[in-house]
Parts: sequence; structure tokens; C-alpha cells
Amino acid sequence: MSAKTICLLWVGLFMVLEFLPFPVLGFVLLHVIFNRPPWFKSLVDRLYQGR
Repeated sequence: MSAKTICLLWVGLFMVLEFLPFPVLGFVLLHVIFNRPPWFKSLVDRLYQGR
């Protein structure tokens, strides 16, 4: 499965979860901003490579 497809699936999941009373996307983005997890850099690299 390509990185673009995986990203679209996750974004779709986050969109569904945002309708629940507990917002999820904001906490994930704060985690990415403050902790800079290695999986995020890897995901961005794969996404822009086109794989």
C-alpha cells in the first residue's frame, strides 16, 4: 500500500473521530510538533518519494 493511501486512510479515520466528543487530531498534531517522532519524518519522506 502506498504512503499516500495510508495517509488518506488515517486522515479519514481522524475526520470520523473528530465528530465524537473527544477531539483526537489536535493531540496527535501536538505530539508530532513537540516530540518529533521518527515515524513522522519517515512518513513524509515516503509520501514525497511517491511510494
